[in-house]
Amino acid sequence: MIQKKLSPKRRETARAAILEGALYWHIASMPPDLIDKINILQATLAAMKEAFDRLFARYRRDSIGKTADIEKSLTVIVDGNQLPDIHGDFNLTAEPKADGRYPCVMAASILAKTERDRCMMEYHKQYPLYRYDLHKGYGTKLHRSLIEVYGASPIQRHSFTFKKV
Repeated sequence: MIQKKLSPKRRETARAAILEGALYWHIASMPPDLIDKINILQATLAAMKEAFDRLFARYRRDSIGKTADIEKSLTVIVDGNQLPDIHGDFNLTAEPKADGRYPCVMAASILAKTERDRCMMEYHKQYPLYRYDLHKGYGTKLHRSLIEVYGASPIQRHSFTFKKV
């Protein structure tokens, strides 16, 4: 939520501050062909699981001998209404719009959004006709019109459709 309200410059400033202060973080993404195969929700849950597993592996490695007691006091908050398939001796909760209530979830949202924007800028260099620098891959009028003119780009999900209004 907040990541959408911040200007790109302020998001990047926030990103730098988050990375400087974060003990652990990890960003996971899923390729378009996997999203097409398993659907966007399942791909999102798989990315959450991958991010959690990698993040928690580092945490456990750094906390040898101390994790059992600490784990019981941890709460893992997922922004949404579905939980990924992760298990441990910690609290796990899904909460829609958690990025508007919990600073740690806000921080994760900012990291995810800035990472996505950076990826889209790289894709723009590879596929300049698609103007990923302007729409960042979102289904804007510009993006839809470019797909109509040029067809789907190699990074496009084939399962992505536009509703005619």
